[in-house]
Amino acid sequence: MNEEEAATTIQLKKSTVKELKNIRRYPKETDNETITNLIKLAKEFKTRRQYYEFLHRIPQAQAFTDLLSL
Repeated sequence: MNEEEAATTIQLKKSTVKELKNIRRYPKETDNETITNLIKLAKEFKTRRQYYEFLHRIPQAQAFTDLLSL
């Protein structure tokens, strides 16, 4: 097992562990798999949010350049 794959211990509140169990995709999914899936979702959300913020700025930039040309 390489260092990146080595396991570590984290302390979670019992309520957090319960919530992890509630969002599992299948009954035997491990906490590690569940957390890994949450990380992937968070990264996808961040990327989408940045994309939509970019799309939102295009009309604002156009409006600004229109004002400058007056």
